[in-house]
This record gives sequence, structure tokens and C-alpha cells, in this order.
Amino acid sequence: MRDLLEAAVRELVRGDDREREEVAAMTSPTPDLAAVMARLEKVERQNRGLKTAGIAVLVLTVVGLLMGQAMPRARIVEAEGFLLKDGAGKVWGGLGVDENASRLFLADEKGKTRAELSGSKYGSMLLLRDENGKGRASLVLLKFNSGLELYDENRKFGAMLNVNEDGPRLSLHDENRKGRVGLGVDKDGPRLGLYDEKGKIRAALGRTELEAIKTGTVEQRAESSLVLFDRDGKVLWQTP
Repeated sequence: MRDLLEAAVRELVRGDDREREEVAAMTSPTPDLAAVMARLEKVERQNRGLKTAGIAVLVLTVVGLLMGQAMPRARIVEAEGFLLKDGAGKVWGGLGVDENASRLFLADEKGKTRAELSGSKYGSMLLLRDENGKGRASLVLLKFNSGLELYDENRKFGAMLNVNEDGPRLSLHDENRKGRVGLGVDKDGPRLGLYDEKGKIRAALGRTELEAIKTGTVEQRAESSLVLFDRDGKVLWQTP
């Protein structure tokens, strides 16, 4: 851009020199006044064109400089922690890191933490809390295990979904946090179990292992089998 501007200036200077030569020629004695006037008009047109070009180059240069100053540059901000505040100074969230993990939290209008996200070499976790600060939902991802947990407002009734190398499993808990329903799939097949308040199995659908009391042998029931148990764990009925 600088070279273009210098070239335009040199052209203006040469135009001025040509104009002086033309004017000098016009001041010399000549019988043809019409020719003199024509040459004068030609010089003026050339001079106007050069000046217009010079102004355009100058304008483009200034605009380019201004645009270069206005364009934002990529920036990287480094810190060990940030706090998110509103205009009144209330904290709504934050981001921090230490030697063990990085953490992100979000708060409500009362300043109570409602969501937490953390990550470390052991895994990552997302925890959601209610307005009383109780954890109501969590998602955990570890190296050999991942799980999802959901609870009621009293953290009693709950549902847990867990997946590991043995297979997926869903567990439903009562108000005493006792597992009452279990659904899972492993290498032997699917299985559904119903349990009483003491945690003893009362009904099993699918793959089930039954141990004979007298012989101690273990029988593997088929995936289509249904077995009912009494309070002591004895078989009441089974099919097929």
C-alpha cells in the first residue's frame, strides 16, 4: 500500500511538470489559438485524473489502517479460578482448578450451588442439587464404571443405573433406600429380581441360580423361567 501511494505522488509531480511545460509552450508566440486552448484543456483533464487517483489511494490507505486497528486479536486468559458475578456483585458461578481436579459450579439467586461439574484423572462427575442443597441427580464416569443416580426430595426413593464390565444394571430403592427391584444383563443372560423390605429375593424372572439344600448343587434356570420364593428364601413355585 505504501508503494502504491508513493507511485501516485510521483505521478502527480510529473503531471505538474508537464503542466508547466504546456503553459510555457502556450506563452510562446503561436498563430493557432485554438490549438493552444485544446492543449490546455487536455493538460487540465490529465491533472484532474491524477489528483483523483492520488486521493483514492490516500483514502484506501487510511481505511486499511483503521480496519487493522479495529480488528480484535485472539487472546488467551490464564488463571487458576474465575467467579461469575452480576452487576450487584452477587456470585452466580465459578470455575477453578487445583493439582487434583478442575471444577465448575453454578448457583441460584440465593447463592446456593445447584450444579457441579468436576474432572480428574479418576473420572468426571456431574451433580445437580435442589434448592435445599440436596443432591438429586448425579452422573459419574470412571475408568471401569459409569452410573446415573436419581433421588426424591428426601433422598430416599431412588433409581440407579450402573454399567461396568459385567453388564448394565438398574436398581430401584424404597423409602429406606433398600433395593426392591433389580434388572440386569450379564454374560449368562437377562434377569429381573423382586426383593422384600429385608433385601431377600421373592421373585426371579430369567436367568436364576438355584441351590439345592440337600445336595448343595447349583441349578441354572433358563431365561424364560419364573421362580417364586418365601420369606426364608425357599422355592414356592417355579416354571418351566
